[in-house]
Amino acid sequence: MNFFKKDGTFWKFKVPIFVLFCLSLILFIIASFYDQQMADVTFKVFNNKFLKALTVFMDEMGLYIFEPIAFILFAIWWESFIYYQNKHAKNNFVRNNKWIHYSYYVLALSIYIGILVSQSITRFENWDNGFGHDRDAKIMDTILYRYWAYGVVRVIQTSIVLISTYYLRFVFSKRSDVLEQQYWVDSFKALLYMMILAFFIMIVKWSFGRPFWFHVHFSEILAEKQKEDPSWVYDNTHINWGTGVDGTGPVEYYPWWKPNHFFDSLKYWFLSEADKRKVTNVWYARAFPSGHTNSTFAAFGLWFCFIGEHKGRKMTNKKVWMLAFCFILLCTMKYSLFIMGFHWITDLEISTIFAILMIPAINSLVDRHMTFYINKFRTKVLKQELKATIVDTKKGFWLCYQWSYGIQPIGWYSNSKDKDSKIAKVIKRHSLVK
Repeated sequence: MNFFKKDGTFWKFKVPIFVLFCLSLILFIIASFYDQQMADVTFKVFNNKFLKALTVFMDEMGLYIFEPIAFILFAIWWESFIYYQNKHAKNNFVRNNKWIHYSYYVLALSIYIGILVSQSITRFENWDNGFGHDRDAKIMDTILYRYWAYGVVRVIQTSIVLISTYYLRFVFSKRSDVLEQQYWVDSFKALLYMMILAFFIMIVKWSFGRPFWFHVHFSEILAEKQKEDPSWVYDNTHINWGTGVDGTGPVEYYPWWKPNHFFDSLKYWFLSEADKRKVTNVWYARAFPSGHTNSTFAAFGLWFCFIGEHKGRKMTNKKVWMLAFCFILLCTMKYSLFIMGFHWITDLEISTIFAILMIPAINSLVDRHMTFYINKFRTKVLKQELKATIVDTKKGFWLCYQWSYGIQPIGWYSNSKDKDSKIAKVIKRHSLVK
């Protein structure tokens, strides 16, 4: 069934996502057989200055990109709560005490500033990943690249937080459709999306323990760097990039489907970062799948608040340009990490595949189950009457309800022997009337 208007704007979002999914799936299949050969080609561009700067920036961006989005999503919840209290609550406490409206922002910004200051002080305070405090082993170059990248990322992040604070408090809160559009449901979808992506990364990374390209080629990279500049003396007391007592031994390549001594490495799962990096067999390394890719998709979860033509939303030109920007950002994140040896292609593409699959899954899951409780609240508490619409399909039917934007899909149900009885039950269960 097509719940979307026939102007075709929905496909401006769906088609690019589908194409990205297909390309990632094809690339994942190919790279499953040629992962190492594809990555070995990147060794030739490891010393490119521009790529180093770009990759370090993306490396830092991937660590923090989801934070301002989480701030926005919780703020949408807060503004929805305030809106409800102002319009529908019998108690006038929130309505009469304007300071409460700002309390989330005061608390959230205070926490954000505290974390920002603390991380900015400690991020590089004891920096040493094998070559001293002024050098970065990941790119075999000066730490200045990472200083500048961290600073720019934090400025961007803080700007997003401050701009969104103004918009949500003084513009979004004045909209008349804050509750009707159910933005708080969309923000819940985005937060759930973030949590599922994080859980996927944690479980799969721990289970496979796959060494990065950088680990596999570390001995070659180190030899090349020391030939160029003998002052690059490696001290593995802080971290082992290779194997053996001195941390320079060869690291075995593992295809993505081969767990790295799963049971033997269980003891490393819950070590501190400092202790993990002293392990002489490099089993602390967890390349598969890509956390940076999933972190980027987690930030893109904000799209749940912009799509949904059954809510009267359209894919405007601004949204098309924003989608194009997201694609550019994602591709830059993924392939700069690949080129500089931070990830294998399969690491990047499996994260992309999983993240895209979760978009319709979460959308359907939340729409079906949360709509049940929303409708019950609207009919029991707000005394609203919601009319059901049944749309037949070949093997079942869609349950929908009517509202100002047309029909809102709830879920699909398979046919039974007594179809009419089943329809009556699901209508009653969702607090609807026929």
